[in-house]
Amino acid sequence: MVAARQQADNERKQQAAQQAAEQMRQQQMQAEQQRLRMLQPPARGLVNVRPLAVDDRPAIAPPALVIDPAVRDQAEVNRENKRNSYVVQYIQQTYFVYLAELELIRQTCDVAVADRAAIRAAGAAALRKVAGEMADIAIGIQDPAARRRHANCREEVVNALYQALAGKVPNAQRAKYLEVTAHRAKLQKRGTVSAIVSQLDETLYLSPEQRQRITASLYANWNDNWVGYLNYVSVPRPYMPTMPVEIVGSHLTRNQQQIWLGYQRVSLEGAAAFGGRAPALHPWWDGKEGEVPAQSPRTRAIRAPITQRILDQF
Repeated sequence: MVAARQQADNERKQQAAQQAAEQMRQQQMQAEQQRLRMLQPPARGLVNVRPLAVDDRPAIAPPALVIDPAVRDQAEVNRENKRNSYVVQYIQQTYFVYLAELELIRQTCDVAVADRAAIRAAGAAALRKVAGEMADIAIGIQDPAARRRHANCREEVVNALYQALAGKVPNAQRAKYLEVTAHRAKLQKRGTVSAIVSQLDETLYLSPEQRQRITASLYANWNDNWVGYLNYVSVPRPYMPTMPVEIVGSHLTRNQQQIWLGYQRVSLEGAAAFGGRAPALHPWWDGKEGEVPAQSPRTRAIRAPITQRILDQF
């Protein structure tokens, strides 16, 4: 009798776990569909590409569409037009990453005035390269499986800038730049894990053992995209990054799982680079050593030169 009851309990637990996993997969699919709908470009291609208005990130005019005269296929023209729209959107959303890395180089490396333009161009080229690849994924030229490889543009920009610094600054300064970026990533990882566990604890009332196990599970299965979750910390409604069910669900009770499955999931692919206000490019990069960057990018007088710099670089 005891064995039969244990077997029945095990079967019920397996069924509950399967139902929870299926429900999670459905929510992940819905979240991905919602994200793709939000990324749809304007109906007329490059015309009226609207810059983001959620903060003070500078607007970027769409790149000029150049089509080979030999191209007569209107579908090909439309696809190129649509691709450029995605490129513009991605650069708008990630431009502050490029500026932040330039500022970090300014603080850690002594770059000669004559070499600064080349370093800036290397970072801009890396950002544009990732934007193009993400656009190819969006319009179906690349396999969607490649999205994870290009989800975080910061790594691409850091690597490009690191290579551009070769021969222009001492190796010790290049190493310092990488050391600082690694330390920043470590802090972001710690903060993200703490934020996720705190959100779970707020509504699920985790035990100390559960907090420890979930924390260890998040570290063991870490995904760099989850850093974007820090953008949602101040949102009253509970959100969770999209992740496999077992990372958290396997450490919860049945009642806790039911509540946890009610959390709204957000796909954070690419979000690791989002969430910041674009600062003004420091005058140091233009060879103006003693000047201080503008403090208020909200004014039109300041936004105009920032936008012009973007157009010059991209």
